[in-house]
Amino acid sequence: MRHGQPVPVMFDIRASGGTPLAGALWWVLQTMLPLKEQRKMILVITDGMPDNPLAANNAIGAAQKLGFEVYGLGIRDEHITRLLPHTSKVVNDLSELVPAMFAMLQAALLKGGEV
Repeated sequence: MRHGQPVPVMFDIRASGGTPLAGALWWVLQTMLPLKEQRKMILVITDGMPDNPLAANNAIGAAQKLGFEVYGLGIRDEHITRLLPHTSKVVNDLSELVPAMFAMLQAALLKGGEV
């Protein structure tokens, strides 16, 4: 999927128990780096620990050094807060999802900082 393309109605993704966060972040960086937008934001939504936490941390560090803002949302899992302690939230119930997303995006868009 390329930047600007509509999201397909259905994804052909099967649960396998893995969280390949580092690879996903490197793909996003490679895809977004050439874009001309002044602000580049990455929102990580995850329900588990990255397969390789060190590699994920390195990818996040590279993104931040390149000027990307990286935010995280953990779904019933706290691991994202270890990678993004100042720019992540965790939701444990579906009713928390919308308020958490709006609060995080509001903080990011209006303040450009911690959530």
